Amino acid sequence: MLVTDFYEEKNCNTSIELLEVLKTRSKTQSNEFELRTDSDYPYMTILIKNEYACVHFFDETNECGYYAYSEDNDFKDDFIVFNIGSETSETEISKDLVISVEQAYEIAIVFFKTLKKSNTVKWFEL
Repeated sequence: MLVTDFYEEKNCNTSIELLEVLKTRSKTQSNEFELRTDSDYPYMTILIKNEYACVHFFDETNECGYYAYSEDNDFKDDFIVFNIGSETSETEISKDLVISVEQAYEIAIVFFKTLKKSNTVKWFEL
């Protein structure tokens, strides 16, 4: 699986290699990852900032994709600021579409193995 982040592209052949790449952070403790195969679809993006993550899954049938979400997160702020595209560009994501970074790792491993959405979280269709 090809994984792109702020800095480079890496080819991950095992879930262990994938997790190592997903733990890469910038000076601001953030990163954005795109997980792809040789095909256009499916693919997944993961925004990470400290212990927070936002996972967006795209398949062939829904061009807008799906966001992983949790109904019971206890984040204090209504929005979490993530870096997108680089360390200097920011976007705000509703806390309803933010999950823990550990959940994002689990979702990424399922995607790596199956190329499907994980059933360990709920998904919001756009």
